[in-house]
Amino acid sequence: MPIEMTSLSRLTTLAIPNNALKALPENIGELVSLQILDLRCNDVREIPVSLGQLSNLRVLDLRINDINMLPGSIGGLLSLRELNLSNNRLTSIPASLSELSALSSLKLAANRLVAVPIGLAAMSRIDELQLYGRAH
Repeated sequence: MPIEMTSLSRLTTLAIPNNALKALPENIGELVSLQILDLRCNDVREIPVSLGQLSNLRVLDLRINDINMLPGSIGGLLSLRELNLSNNRLTSIPASLSELSALSSLKLAANRLVAVPIGLAAMSRIDELQLYGRAH
């Protein structure tokens, strides 16, 4: 994704599914109006810490990528309602994920999770939780 895209401060939806996107710009957090970020079916490996600055983000779809770690800053996505991280390479998720009080849908299926933070049990708005094992 070209770094110049982060200057689109009024952008509310960014969808780049089914491409060969490998990385997000380090300053993605500058897309302050972003509400929907759809990067499913790419080759993304790392999530920049600045993603946690997207305080208006409601939907984050990162399924079917190569992500093996999430930054703790993901706990800053306080408006997030839907998070799809299915079909990645995650072995753990940060405890800060349990701070997402608006989250109602959390999909972590088909990863390599060894454990999940106990704080997930206290997330009262969750009505959809997917944790089943790897597809292969």
